[in-house]
Amino acid sequence: MKKLHLSLTGLCNERCLFCTKAGQGGQGELSAAQSLRVIYAKRAEGCDTLIFDGGEPTLRPDLGALVCAAIKMGYRTIAVVTNGVALADKSVTGRLSACHPAATRKLDFCVSLHSHHGDISERLTGSQATFERTLAGLDNILEAGFSKVSVYHVITELNYRELPQFADFVIRRFPKVSEVTFSYIFPSGAALEHMEIYPRLSKVTPYFSAAVKKLKRARVRVDLSACGMVPLCLLGGNEDLAVTQYLGDNSANSEIYDATKAEPFILSSAEFSQTHKVKSRRCRACVLNEICGGIWKIYAALHGVSELRPLKLAPASGLRKRAPVRISAGMRAGADFIAFQEVCIRVYAARRHGYSRIIFTGSHWRDRADMPKLMEFINKLGLKFGPRKGKIRAIPGSSSAA
Repeated sequence: MKKLHLSLTGLCNERCLFCTKAGQGGQGELSAAQSLRVIYAKRAEGCDTLIFDGGEPTLRPDLGALVCAAIKMGYRTIAVVTNGVALADKSVTGRLSACHPAATRKLDFCVSLHSHHGDISERLTGSQATFERTLAGLDNILEAGFSKVSVYHVITELNYRELPQFADFVIRRFPKVSEVTFSYIFPSGAALEHMEIYPRLSKVTPYFSAAVKKLKRARVRVDLSACGMVPLCLLGGNEDLAVTQYLGDNSANSEIYDATKAEPFILSSAEFSQTHKVKSRRCRACVLNEICGGIWKIYAALHGVSELRPLKLAPASGLRKRAPVRISAGMRAGADFIAFQEVCIRVYAARRHGYSRIIFTGSHWRDRADMPKLMEFINKLGLKFGPRKGKIRAIPGSSSAA
């Protein structure tokens, strides 16, 4: 495990229509002592990234002290997921930037902003007079000199047509924002009471693709949220976003912790998809069926599954990197085999990086019971398996390397 998502509180100063935790009886709140014990224990287990969320973590008066403690414990990165409203008060950002000499370098912020129009933003957040405060909070974070600031945007029926314009707004209004994370609506909590805000995904795709193109052209990184993942065939050619998300957050490298539970990050797992998602009959013919989770069952009940279709890949003959790329398919830390889905995603990532040949590394990978299925998947992608003369390479910039 490398990443800990720590939910400090269930309290929030907004009431978003899509809030995943609303209506669940409240998650409670970890005390400062409990929080410190968890932070220390997970660091001792090797966790190097800590993400504070909620509720709204900036409502905790001890947030700065917790950030400071995490830095002293040696966390490489600490992030705060926030709506930014409380950060409109410069004394709040000031306390966070001053909590430790390395705070502006070690502490990242992900600020929720769901529209560049105040009326739509406040309708979605269920709060009045918060839009301008969120913008002010973003300004204050950037002015304080924090090294990485990103924006989190939930795609709904009320805002999807404006996605390209939202991208323009972020680029123009906040040129120092380094990343935008998009999410579709996770069917839980308040979202179950507001089904009218679920857009038909096939209608979203062209607007989403245009927004991604604008952001990438402006050198703004684009990510997808795990809780808002959708079928690969509805990403408009941006399947790489799903690959990056999975490799960044999965049940083997991330954990979720709050006052009521501690569990692996299961949202990307095949088991979670089998329980909460569904596919169409046509999905069986898709070459990426093994790694795609399908669509939410609740969405399917609302809009059906007719939008799902087999995804076509460019011919493998166009792959130019002939040296084998190594993919770990063995045991993780001498215990369990790396999950079948994860290995398939690593193989697909290699293909997207232009590699035409795969070799497996890691202990005992030959003993995998699912090796025939893995070989079938490799063949479906048009890739070759096994070493040959030439240098063996790892996938550039990817955790999928051995």
